[in-house]
Amino acid sequence: MTSNGLWAVHFVSASEGWAGGGDGTILHTADGGASWRAQYKEKGERFFSLHFSDRLHGWAISWTGKILHTIDGGGSWQEQPNPERVWLWDVYFTDRLNGWIVGDKGVILHTADGGRRWEVQKSGQTDPILEVFFIDPQRGWAAGWNGMILQTQDGGEKWTAQKSGTTAALEAIFFIDPLRGWAVGRQGTILRTTDGGKRWQPQQSGTEHLLIGVQFASPQIGWAAGGSGTMLKTENGGATWEKVDAAVNKTFEGLSFGDDRHGWAVGWGG
Repeated sequence: MTSNGLWAVHFVSASEGWAGGGDGTILHTADGGASWRAQYKEKGERFFSLHFSDRLHGWAISWTGKILHTIDGGGSWQEQPNPERVWLWDVYFTDRLNGWIVGDKGVILHTADGGRRWEVQKSGQTDPILEVFFIDPQRGWAAGWNGMILQTQDGGEKWTAQKSGTTAALEAIFFIDPLRGWAVGRQGTILRTTDGGKRWQPQQSGTEHLLIGVQFASPQIGWAAGGSGTMLKTENGGATWEKVDAAVNKTFEGLSFGDDRHGWAVGWGG
């Protein structure tokens, strides 16, 4: 694959997905990861997130503030204009038109036309925002440094801070429905809410390792991944988390499940 590390992975089904990372690499598989083919390379770049709204329309973002877009499943990639040229951390689309990007200095970008125009939204933050997640074009959350959790009910016209109860950097956030969600981060932090984020409660992860990714297939079954090959699974909504043997000891940077049985994690060393 690549020896310079992979930071992002996204699958749209059990067979088709993409991964991105060092050397400006974007890889594609159509056979569940049995084989990967490079679709894009740019020396000196690093892609930290990519997201596909379907098997044709996707976006990738980098540490230099680059935004790439494809309408043919990655056969070709075109750069989109970015009004805030900062380190970009995460991109998320609810459909092929509505998307958000977060990055350093509290930056949140939004598009309603598939990225032809990206507009700055006011986050009220100056610290890095590391991940963004929406369950529909109106309702979303973002997480970042110093226990930051932000929430919007209007597509990002207004972002409101929620009390996370932690100062640990939160690296990932995921909601299974409008009420139930999880956030994970440094020092093995796992938080859960059952009321849309009005109250966040800590869960016991059983690890001190950094957690970088979290995803749930149902309100009960979910996974978290992170430092030194850490992989955790819960079958009870996070009441308990069990370690899964991932057979590697390198840090996972990205996590994606194509369905409730097929998942992929990528990280250091490619």
